[in-house]
Amino acid sequence: MVKGLPIENQRRLNSMNIWFIVYLFLNAMGLGMNLVKHGEPKDGEYNFWASLIATIITVGIVVMAIKGGF
Repeated sequence: MVKGLPIENQRRLNSMNIWFIVYLFLNAMGLGMNLVKHGEPKDGEYNFWASLIATIITVGIVVMAIKGGF
């Protein structure tokens, strides 16, 4: 709970945190898949490091968006 926020805003903030946790979980699953298949061919090759960098960038953007407000 955040002190000083009306209860409606606190509920919205909590529900946003739940969806952010789901988002992080799905990204972690994608990273895990790329880690397991790293180096195997697809159209190119699976690359865990490129996926890790992309995930860090997108999570950073989402965190900044949540902090800054939508």
